[in-house]
Amino acid sequence: MDAKRVDELMDLAIVEARRSKPEDSRDHPYVGAVLASENGEVLATAYRGMDGRGRHAEYNLFRQIEGNRYNLRRCTLFVTLEPCIRRGEEKIPCAVRVAMSGVGRVYIGTLDPNPQITGRGEMFLLTHTEVERFPYQKQKELLDLNSGFFAKHAHEHIPAVSSLLIDPDNMGTLSLLAGQREGILQQSMDLIVGSSGPVWILAGRLSWLRELQFALVLAASQCREITILCSVPADDPQEFDRLKHIAAASGAIVKRAQNLFETRATLVDPFSDKVSMLSIEESPALHAMFIKSPHERGILAAMARFFRDEIERAAETINPTGPRWRTLADDEVIGTLCKSIPAYNQATISRMKVAADKLTPLSISLERMKLARLRVLTLLLEQGVISPTGILIGSPWPVFPPVVEAQTDGSLVIIDGAHRVYSAIERGQDMIEVLVVRGVTMPLPATPLKNWDKVTIGTAKLPREIRYRDLKVEYFRPIRDALTSLGG
Repeated sequence: MDAKRVDELMDLAIVEARRSKPEDSRDHPYVGAVLASENGEVLATAYRGMDGRGRHAEYNLFRQIEGNRYNLRRCTLFVTLEPCIRRGEEKIPCAVRVAMSGVGRVYIGTLDPNPQITGRGEMFLLTHTEVERFPYQKQKELLDLNSGFFAKHAHEHIPAVSSLLIDPDNMGTLSLLAGQREGILQQSMDLIVGSSGPVWILAGRLSWLRELQFALVLAASQCREITILCSVPADDPQEFDRLKHIAAASGAIVKRAQNLFETRATLVDPFSDKVSMLSIEESPALHAMFIKSPHERGILAAMARFFRDEIERAAETINPTGPRWRTLADDEVIGTLCKSIPAYNQATISRMKVAADKLTPLSISLERMKLARLRVLTLLLEQGVISPTGILIGSPWPVFPPVVEAQTDGSLVIIDGAHRVYSAIERGQDMIEVLVVRGVTMPLPATPLKNWDKVTIGTAKLPREIRYRDLKVEYFRPIRDALTSLGG
């Protein structure tokens, strides 16, 4: 389904949302849903309350298609509000209903502002299907449409969160919400980006730093306090020391605690009515959820006091050295690639704008976490915090345009940056800046795909031999490794 049709179906879902009928005088959300085939044909539409009983849009939609033999795995669902993950007794949550349907992809308009649902419906669906979000302008339209519903939840306490515990009758075993590393990282990133006050992180080995760096930089650019509390691991203290200084370059205060227990946590807005926390353990992976517990505020207050006390007792402190951004000149990037990548020693490289949908993918699998990080990167670019090509001073991880290689048949194959291109296409962006490499005589490291139809979006990073067809490791271009030399 092309980007234009996706955009049209999102608009149709918003039209359906405007038809919603509340069942009483309370503030209920306007929610619309559209089910489309793989070629964009509308199979069903629905809205909240269309049955006159206030039933959710997803329920009404799936009732409509009962008995039809649609191959839902090849279908896409557009829903303007995050499917719920909690319902009353004898009711199936919409997120569970969507997961059970087997639908292949879901586009969500906005997250649900109800703190017992926010992000959990989306993360639950990530373990079952592909999930994307509406672009910003459509999200803004939905926020305006549901302003009363969002205002209702604006000052509600967000409870301590770790996992999703849901056990609907006769529904089999369902995955835990954040049972995968990527799920936990995306929740942590959303928690940091979606808050407005201090960020306190009870850290482990800092192995998550690269994935969450953009979120830390965004918070630091907003002059928010970021404090990371950690202890030195026994297995690789040198790598840990390196990561500590990269965290400081990202805008964080890094402190070494005297003694930390195994629980890890991210706590935002401590000692305020907006305090919220994501907590995990190495084994078992997650705590139980404390939703509806009368002790939620006590748990959060206790964790905040623990953080504060440990921060005061810290044995070592590394103060922030950033974030400070250094823009990289094209000559610097191109020169490094030509020198460090054997396949490019005799090639010519130039920056140019090309049609995003004309670029040919090489990877057959993309990572949802990387796509989520790109949303944060887009915010940083829009706010002028960083430039499209550059690097944080003190960090080894540069930002640069996708690298594509020109083939003899005129096609442009994406060597690095498939997530950037995919994200641009999904957002309806026609043109994208890339680095075009010409005159490469070395064979491609894998067989390119004809288009994006066979590219899948996964919740975990797959081994390289699975991400590419007919991989020839000896021809692999270590683009990112080469450009890390530009950091410091």
